Amino acid sequence: MFVVPESYSTESINEYYEVIDAVTLNGARCMILWDGKASRAAVVQEEASEEDGEMRQNVLAVLELERVTRINTVLRVLSFGADPDGLQLNDGFVEPVCLAKALYEALTIKKRLTLVGS
Repeated sequence: MFVVPESYSTESINEYYEVIDAVTLNGARCMILWDGKASRAAVVQEEASEEDGEMRQNVLAVLELERVTRINTVLRVLSFGADPDGLQLNDGFVEPVCLAKALYEALTIKKRLTLVGS
């Protein structure tokens, strides 16, 4: 089972991820990230905080995918990770269903991907 990391460094976001959307979920400003090489998407808080001298952004949810055909736009959902009780952020409360919906919409609309179940 994939374990959702607590945060990503701003450097790793810039190096490995493409920011495909910016959304506000119950008052919390978030970015939707896409890593095409690993077939992974994530929702992170837009506001970074400093941890051990490094700027980091809280990870709210991660979606792990895998390619199922030779068509690069069809991906199978392997796992979705988020706090099952939701997240209380400074700006508001965000439920996992809001995070999943934001990921789905960004991937299907912005990246034109087709997501399928197992």
